[in-house]
Amino acid sequence: MKIGTMSRLSMKAYVFNLQHTTRMKNANDGSERASSLSEQSREVIKSLTDHLTDSIESSTVASVLKQYGSLFDTTTKKVITPIHRVIDRGNHPPISARPYFKTIQQRKDIQQEIDKTL
Repeated sequence: MKIGTMSRLSMKAYVFNLQHTTRMKNANDGSERASSLSEQSREVIKSLTDHLTDSIESSTVASVLKQYGSLFDTTTKKVITPIHRVIDRGNHPPISARPYFKTIQQRKDIQQEIDKTL
């Protein structure tokens, strides 16, 4: 009995977000990536570097954050393909176990803790 299926893309497959595409000159140049950052990403990068007092250190950290800013951008979705999973159990029935025995008082205490968190 199978619970689901899992598949993966080949190593040569590329996934692009059509709403927000960027041109990259090469892997080491972050100038094209920095210009394509969203306003939210720019604000986050600014807030992350505000506490730095040294201007050289601040600009260095900001340039690294801008270079990899697309990794932290939550305004657009990056992955658009679903992942399918397979768990092959062979001919084994589903695994089930009874919960540990609890006294009535322990059950009441557990229920109170659950109610507190909800």
